[in-house]
Amino acid sequence: MTDHPSLWQGKSVLITGGAGGMGLAFAERFHAAGASLALADIDQARLAQAVKTFAPDCLTIPSDVTRVEDCSRMVSETLARFGR
Repeated sequence: MTDHPSLWQGKSVLITGGAGGMGLAFAERFHAAGASLALADIDQARLAQAVKTFAPDCLTIPSDVTRVEDCSRMVSETLARFGR
């Protein structure tokens, strides 16, 4: 991935575990490259902190990837917010 803004401009990225660790690092890179972010994580407090960093182009989705219904909701909410 490159940080060239036009490459990811107008695109959205859904990142599980997006409130910390590698997920947050990926979020930082994609955001710098111009992408809108949907961050999913089980830790709601860390999600609340992450959204402050990436607002306004950031959707946070409290969720647990071990639950099928949460995974479906992640995709649905991302599509509803960003249309892609």
